Amino acid sequence: MGIFSIFGGKTITPTDRRNKTIEKLKKEGIAINEKLPLLPSSEEISFKSEAEIMNRIITAYAAIQVACDITKGKDYKQSVDYMNDFMAKCKGDKSNLLDKEKKIMAGKCSKQDIIDVVWTYEAIFTLMWAVGYKADKYEFDVSEKCSGEAVTYDMVLISKGSNTKPNLKKEKVLDALDLFRCYQWACLEKQKYPETPIGNVDYEVVAERLRALEWLISDEKDWFNIKLGA
Repeated sequence: MGIFSIFGGKTITPTDRRNKTIEKLKKEGIAINEKLPLLPSSEEISFKSEAEIMNRIITAYAAIQVACDITKGKDYKQSVDYMNDFMAKCKGDKSNLLDKEKKIMAGKCSKQDIIDVVWTYEAIFTLMWAVGYKADKYEFDVSEKCSGEAVTYDMVLISKGSNTKPNLKKEKVLDALDLFRCYQWACLEKQKYPETPIGNVDYEVVAERLRALEWLISDEKDWFNIKLGA
């Protein structure tokens, strides 16, 4: 069963949410911190709007593709022109590009900028899942990277205006966020104490998906400014 489909859509209390998270962590043999703070209830949290989420998906995807083409040595100008056109077809607002993404699109990026932006494939995959796009139908876990095919499939539909209307599942997002905060804690403990059990968790995958989940409930626009970990 995929990590994001284990919880239902009904409203649950923060304690019930954590209990479900702990149950999953125990099954996976992952270290648990019983004192990790609980998330507030969905009624106490402000989420990004569906319009903001869609603009983030579209603009991030464009920058990712250009960054990937740079790493493959493809024609830079052709790549930028194509993705600018793609953003326009998707009705994405270029003003929503983040600083690192703007550097990618302007050809003024560092190697680290390219690496950071390419990794956000995991983040937009998570946002697509959050609004109920095709990514939600894929079973995946935190031991491997996301399905690029699922992301591209949805992006093509968005560019054609034929995708379903985004529908943010707030309770489901909080369920996943609670789980990922616990995953992250275990991974950070593993770095300090090698004997800490983390199952098959890939920390880089966890970090990028957590970044997207935290962004959904944050006042911060630039998800690269969201601090992850201790």
